[in-house]
Amino acid sequence: MKKFTLLLLSLIIYTSAVSQNSDVLNKLNFDLPQLKEVKDLYNSGNDKKALKTLLDVYRSKENLYLKVSKTDVKYIKSNYSDDVETTLKSANEVLNHYFIFRDDWDMEKTNIPYQFITDKHLLYDLIYNPEETLFLKEGKLRGAQTKNGLEM
Repeated sequence: MKKFTLLLLSLIIYTSAVSQNSDVLNKLNFDLPQLKEVKDLYNSGNDKKALKTLLDVYRSKENLYLKVSKTDVKYIKSNYSDDVETTLKSANEVLNHYFIFRDDWDMEKTNIPYQFITDKHLLYDLIYNPEETLFLKEGKLRGAQTKNGLEM
């Protein structure tokens, strides 16, 4: 499922980047038979439709790295509906040029011996988004002064 998600997001990000910069169409090899319609649209000045058609061509191609049958798709949708919904939401956000990492994410906990932190410590975290990381929260709970990387 993760490979499928990464592949889908990669294709969407690539397509989104292409749609922002029509110069990419100048770099395509239109000699391939499946790109004839894309070439005709591009030559007629209809870049937007050419990009959409190009996306359709890539969507219809067989994925050599990950093969998912129609029954697999039904199974995935029925058994992993939350993951599918989150993936599609993220993909749509990429297409709409939103920042992709807006979902909550618990940062990986480290092996910092927080029990030894006192009010005599100053904890400085280079991270500024989120403003208060787990590291800074733990220090603040123990009375330490804390500072994030916002001023950097």
